[in-house]
Amino acid sequence: ISVAMALALAGGAALAFGTGNDSHRTDVFERAAEILGISSSELQSAHDQAKREERDAHIATIVEQLVAGEVIDQAEADSFTAWNADRPDAANEALFSQLTGSVFGTIPFRGKKTNTHRFPHESSDKHTDRMAKILGIDPLSLADALKDGEAELAEKTRLERVHTAIDDQLENAAITANDATE
Repeated sequence: ISVAMALALAGGAALAFGTGNDSHRTDVFERAAEILGISSSELQSAHDQAKREERDAHIATIVEQLVAGEVIDQAEADSFTAWNADRPDAANEALFSQLTGSVFGTIPFRGKKTNTHRFPHESSDKHTDRMAKILGIDPLSLADALKDGEAELAEKTRLERVHTAIDDQLENAAITANDATE
């Protein structure tokens, strides 16, 4: 499909929130879900659905730009749009993200160039609002729970580093057990 090829030519940058450190996001979601009184799988599912909807909307905008820039014709755009709508939710998601995740800068295609823009950052207010709507909860409550989950995780990480430093000093006899407890 011409559009997929055009998108693939853009390169291979990663999508914003949730790539590279999934365990961190999982930890934040677990705490936020606990605060909200829902399961972390519900929160993750809402995140994934909102992310896909945002990505699909952004891709539709890019396809429109490709048509407007005469990089592809309307028939190719329609074919890609149909393919995109029919692709399975999970199957080939990593490949699709790689093909479309770097739609940034100038795409050379058939001797023409078109400018496109990055996907919106997924932790935006719009993303949080969509997740809240999917979950049927107040967007502010969700935003606060995510913020609190992040803060608690950061505090836990900071405290773990302090304990590690104290343990290292005890092991190297730089401090005594009494010093460590003070």
